[in-house]
Parts: sequence; C-alpha cells; structure tokens
Amino acid sequence: MLVSASGDQHQANTAPGLDPRMHSAVTDLLAYVLVLDAERQRLHAYASDVTELRDRVELERRTGEIANELEAMREIVAALRAHRTAAGNQ
Repeated sequence: MLVSASGDQHQANTAPGLDPRMHSAVTDLLAYVLVLDAERQRLHAYASDVTELRDRVELERRTGEIANELEAMREIVAALRAHRTAAGNQ
C-alpha cells in the first residue's frame, strides 16, 4: 500500500484510474491461479508414481477439477477485462 503525506493507508497500490476493488479482485484471482497451477504440477509429478487403478482414477478426477477451475478463472479474467474496457479503466 502507498502511504500519502497525510499518512492515509487506505489508498491501494494500483495503476492510476484502476478501481481498487478490481485490483484486489485480480490480485486474489491471480493468487488462486498460482495455487491451482502448483497443485496441477504436483499432481503431474505424482502421476508417474501411481500404479494402483483406484489412485489413478482419483488423480484423474482431481486433475479434471483443476482444469475446470482454471477454465473458470480464464472466464472471470475475460469478464474483468471486458468490464475494465467498458468502464474506461484501461
């Protein structure tokens, strides 16, 4: 956060003209995407060690869930970009 000369700490460290709520939403979204990607990589590394069919089915289920979440995140990012453009927050 930026601190103004008056000591006000409520101003978010955002680009000029960018709604602080949008900045916060995008920051949270990106953090979640990083968590999902780390889990995807962990599962990928684990996949080579899985020999039991039951474990492989569970691994495929979890990998599918992550893929669905990542697709949902892409859609949210596209909606935020469209909103930003429509609102003139370029």
